[in-house]
This record gives sequence, structure tokens and C-alpha cells, in this order.
Amino acid sequence: MRTDPECAACLLRQALSTARLSTTDPEILHLVVKETVRLLTRLDMSASPPENAVAGLIMKKEARNAQAAD
Repeated sequence: MRTDPECAACLLRQALSTARLSTTDPEILHLVVKETVRLLTRLDMSASPPENAVAGLIMKKEARNAQAAD
């Protein structure tokens, strides 16, 4: 199964729903949306949605580790 364009909307919704479990701070929620949209531009549309979700988590972890190193 390949990633459909509709999968991007679902991934964004999942990220925001998950963030809302942690916080109600609108600034943090906005950052989650911005970061998720940035990651969505890097989706491999030939990969399955679960493969893209895992890749997104890895990219996010790498970005967080790079920030911590600065």
C-alpha cells in the first residue's frame, strides 16, 4: 500500500490529537502543527503510511537531538 495524499491529513490530525493529550498551550500546539507540516513535505509517497509515520518519528528525534547538542 502506498501513501495517499489523504494520509498527510491523517498524520497531521494524529500529531495534533497526541499533542493535545499533553498540553492545551496554543503556542505548543501551533509548533506541533508547523513541525508536522514540515515533516510531511518529506514523505515518501511510494512507502506505506506506517513506514512514513516511523520515518517521521525518527526525523523528529534526530531534530530534537540536534537542538539539544546546540
